[in-house]
Amino acid sequence: MKLKLFLIAVLFFCVNFTYSQNSTGSITGTVVDKSAKTPIESADVTLYNSKDTALVKGTSTDKEGKFSFENIPYGSYYIKANIVGYSFATVRGIILSS
Repeated sequence: MKLKLFLIAVLFFCVNFTYSQNSTGSITGTVVDKSAKTPIESADVTLYNSKDTALVKGTSTDKEGKFSFENIPYGSYYIKANIVGYSFATVRGIILSS
């Protein structure tokens, strides 16, 4: 019997704004197992531009399942999270603005 696990991409999602002349902000969040509600370490997290689907940045989660993208220009984005043994998870509608 094959056990399939699911991933909830960002259980805790917050956007922190950095006020500067460059009009940038940061996006932070946590990747957790949907069933066990435990953090997922070493998940690949990628940030894409919603307008043209271009890859903006990528990172991995730490041992607490946390990730962060810094110095992101204001705009509309979505995030994908993935790790072996889990399904891809996507969070859309992320908007950075002043």
